[in-house]
Amino acid sequence: EHRATAETKMNSTSSRSHAVFQICIRSKNESKGISRYANINLVDLAGSEKVKMSKVEGRAFLEATQINQSLSTLRRVIDTLIENQINPKKKLVPPFRDSVLTWVLSETLGG
Repeated sequence: EHRATAETKMNSTSSRSHAVFQICIRSKNESKGISRYANINLVDLAGSEKVKMSKVEGRAFLEATQINQSLSTLRRVIDTLIENQINPKKKLVPPFRDSVLTWVLSETLGG
């Protein structure tokens, strides 16, 4: 109900944003002096959009472009992390800062 949507030629309720719900759990055992924490991210990604087919214009065009860019950045981050696992000598730097989505998820993704 509160999610940003807009109608396109391909989808009457096209999602116009990603949603990230972060849960931070912290526990402290004072008698042992141990603190632990965990972060859980629930992520609902907006789908990529073929602008030529959806025929979006104006603000919807900018939203579609930004959605596509953030999804591409997420893919590049994941590809870089995989490459670093396969070939640890390379130590490529994932482009976490290239989008707000990947920057927010960087700690969880391994940054």
